[in-house]
Amino acid sequence: MTHPPLGRRLGVLGAAALVLLSSSCGLSGTTTGSSPDGAAGACGAPAGNADDKPISGEVKGEIKFVTQGLKADFAGFFEPLIKKFETEHPGTTVKWEDSPADATDARMIADAANCALADVINAPLPTMKALTDAGALMAIDKKLPGVGAAFVPSVWDSSALGKDGAHTALPWYWGPQILTYNKKIFKEAGLDPAKPPATMREYFDAARQIAEKAPKGTTAFWGNPRWQLIPDWHGMKVKAMNDDLSAFTFADDPNAQAWFQGYADGYRNGAISKDSITGEPDPSQTYIQGKLAFGSTNASFLRTVKDNAPTVYEETGVAPAPREPGARTFLNAQFITVNKSTKHPAAALEFAKYVTSPESQLAWAKDPKVVIFPTTAESLKDPFFATPSDGGPFGEARAVAAKEALDAEAWLPAIYLDNSAIANAVLGQLQLAMQGKVSAAEAIKAAQDEANKLLKTIKS
Repeated sequence: MTHPPLGRRLGVLGAAALVLLSSSCGLSGTTTGSSPDGAAGACGAPAGNADDKPISGEVKGEIKFVTQGLKADFAGFFEPLIKKFETEHPGTTVKWEDSPADATDARMIADAANCALADVINAPLPTMKALTDAGALMAIDKKLPGVGAAFVPSVWDSSALGKDGAHTALPWYWGPQILTYNKKIFKEAGLDPAKPPATMREYFDAARQIAEKAPKGTTAFWGNPRWQLIPDWHGMKVKAMNDDLSAFTFADDPNAQAWFQGYADGYRNGAISKDSITGEPDPSQTYIQGKLAFGSTNASFLRTVKDNAPTVYEETGVAPAPREPGARTFLNAQFITVNKSTKHPAAALEFAKYVTSPESQLAWAKDPKVVIFPTTAESLKDPFFATPSDGGPFGEARAVAAKEALDAEAWLPAIYLDNSAIANAVLGQLQLAMQGKVSAAEAIKAAQDEANKLLKTIKS
């Protein structure tokens, strides 16, 4: 796996899933002592779970903890972690269950429909947003005052999903985007390997020069930008949607227009391999062969390069991902939340806080089987990131990514942009522009029109 560690997992609930999740949580009904929004009330939420008062009561009882795609590889980390929590809180039992990453949405729909959501839930931002809108989650910052102080400020501030800025989920692990590039190809193209592109416009300019001057058979960047669409647009400060997220607006944004044009030009001038635009979005194998100037934006991919192409590895440069001045790093994270209907709120909240604590996040980041980055500021400042033992490109990448993580933010338009149908609509039009069948201007306008039609279906 050379994509962002543990899978991309930003994911998004499809149109049917959003509708089913909202309706199945019981938005139309309330019960005595239930939450005012009715969602948790229909599942019998205790009255104290829905108010804005700090949680009280003993940390005890049996709680269910559901993660996505972790148990197969990381039982050795989480089982002792859970045992330690249980030991520190006598009378508490944590039952850990795990779902495949691609089955999370279906499980959430079924569990919500049957009032069977786990007490503590791990899911990506879109799922958290849907559960929040359905009224199924606690306002964790209200129940645990000060809980946000441990997180990177920009991460915490941008992760408020609930009404009036309430935080219904705690940020967890993720992988910042970085820039990886072949310094040998840079030199052959007359580019300075010590000065990699800092913005996407510089990136496209460098790609054009590589196409013109690098040896035959060399290309600059990958033609299927499925993994790059969201981080590129966020880094370019694209106004992707209006303020209330009710419509896409990117067709009028000059930065989005430049992105479309950059890919269209790259295809025509040879900066992009023609057989890469409809293939997998993973550039790793071509990069390993020494035929691609820009590699994966994921730090963990460099392990694969080191193991399979040591010569290319030694020629690999690492830098922050290109973005406009003032743009923050895009946060593509997993989150932890607490079901508003839990019968053991003190235990569920304390466990959610425990799993996402600086100590727990740093301990998992140090697991040799994974390349992840914490969302807690204290963890990211640990020498493990600042002075990694591997002094090569992989070590450099970890240090760069950790520094980038200290200035990250969630981006709510990503919830909708990463919907498979919407992303395919945008990228399908981009392919037409790359192939010269329509202009970039025509393609971006058609992409927005298609995306807005799909958005209406999702929100209906």
